[in-house]
Amino acid sequence: PTWLVESDPEFKRLLRRADERPQGGRVLLIHDVSRAGRLAPNRKIYYEEFLRMRGVQIRYVTENFRNDGSMEDGLIQYLAHFRAKDTKERLSKDTFRGMNGLALMGRFCGGRPPYGFTRMLLDRAGNPMRILSFGERKSEKAEHVTLVFNPDSQIVETAKWIFASFDQGMHIISIVNTLNAKRIPAPKGGIWTKRTLREILANEVYIGIHRWNKRKYTRHEGKALVTFNDEKHQVRFQNAYPAIIDKNLFDRVQERIKLLKKRRNSTTHHYRSPADYPLTGGTCIHCGKRFGGQTHVRKKKDKVLPIVLELSFIC
Repeated sequence: PTWLVESDPEFKRLLRRADERPQGGRVLLIHDVSRAGRLAPNRKIYYEEFLRMRGVQIRYVTENFRNDGSMEDGLIQYLAHFRAKDTKERLSKDTFRGMNGLALMGRFCGGRPPYGFTRMLLDRAGNPMRILSFGERKSEKAEHVTLVFNPDSQIVETAKWIFASFDQGMHIISIVNTLNAKRIPAPKGGIWTKRTLREILANEVYIGIHRWNKRKYTRHEGKALVTFNDEKHQVRFQNAYPAIIDKNLFDRVQERIKLLKKRRNSTTHHYRSPADYPLTGGTCIHCGKRFGGQTHVRKKKDKVLPIVLELSFIC
């Protein structure tokens, strides 16, 4: 879609460079119209005019455009770009249909494997062939990919420990601090965050369920939006992968997540300035964790008092 091109860092850098008017050559070479096929024709015309006004000449290497400003050449370019965009959209629909078919078979549809899993290549008959390394892809169309336990048993045990610790009442931030204190790498490397942990705790893949097409990525008024598709548009395949934890543990974790979310939404928040929390940013001498301010509001006869009565700190 158009917004993917317009939000691309290299595309933004090209526009900034045109604005800076550097010395030297001012020619932009484009291989063919498919390179700009994701742009809507009217947006393509806008950006081409934007570059021309800044002295940048645009040349398509494999296209027979005269670039003489004539009406005939303008129409030919517009139709060529419209055809390229239509081809891209058709290809996108074909790709979606193919991935949907794989999801209905319970096969992995691409992306980074969840924490604790790795990708296994399957032959045409569905027999395991070998584990795919990071960045490696299948070579034949008839081959498929599934998920198996990560060969590193410590990663699998860490995933089990995360669910067990949360089920036993441990807070998410405490789990995050423990993992970082032990210097256990996060799924994408680096440190653990609360968001990473929440994504793991809510993922059904840990009980062997493959869910696909759960989210939809769009753009509205220049901002990227992530929305959830209806259940009828999602693919949910039971026993697609080996389960790291049992379903009873997973269900208890989901119930606790819902309970914590309900408490958080029902809590009356009083926003205060950082100056009202003098210990914020400090560390506990016993555990070494950072302090965080916490406001307590007393209720009487279902009415919240107009003043804050207590102020405490937790680590």
